[in-house]
Amino acid sequence: MNSAPTSIERIELAMNAMRRAVAGARERFGEGMQLSKTQIEILMMLVSGPKTTGELARELFITGSAVTQTIDTLVRRDLVERRPDESDRRIVRLDLSGAGRELTARLAQLRLRYLQELVERLTVDELNALISATEKLTELFKDPTTGLEKSPA
Repeated sequence: MNSAPTSIERIELAMNAMRRAVAGARERFGEGMQLSKTQIEILMMLVSGPKTTGELARELFITGSAVTQTIDTLVRRDLVERRPDESDRRIVRLDLSGAGRELTARLAQLRLRYLQELVERLTVDELNALISATEKLTELFKDPTTGLEKSPA
């Protein structure tokens, strides 16, 4: 009997290991700034524009109360601002403050340098294979029919 992991098992192991490695790298980015991984993720998500607590919670797969606690900390640190929605005052939008924008710009530069160092360690063929596989997997993950089984009739 062959005990070697199948391709599927190897892919799952590799993806889980990569997820943990990326999470560790994100935590290292925030170490000197006393920021948690979730705080960094929220700040980077707000770079693209204001979002509601619910939108952040859905994208992060965490509860709205967990987002609210994290946002409270970021507001106290003057990195995020709460603003009422112009069309519906009941909705509160979260946006980066000036200090938050400066910090996210620094974080983006750190991330870019880090990725550059990683890419420099790959051969051209490895880099092309990585890009191709990542783009294809992203496409497949976005496909709502992937992995769905048809109900037995």
